[in-house]
Amino acid sequence: GRDAVLDWARANWASVRYTVINTQRAGSDDLGITLGGYDAGGSQHGTWVRVWKRAASGQWRNVFETSKAAK
Repeated sequence: GRDAVLDWARANWASVRYTVINTQRAGSDDLGITLGGYDAGGSQHGTWVRVWKRAASGQWRNVFETSKAAK
């Protein structure tokens, strides 16, 4: 269940390093993207993209995220 997933994530993602490479914000100030890389040690590394949307409250919310492992 949920607790097992959280335990797995804590054990496996604790050592992952994330690096932000670039950020962009729309001129309308309601959408943004973040591009970056990750390194989990050894051959486990790659890139990621996150898309953010500003909520009516003014807080930024992650609405899409994807990653791709390096070959």
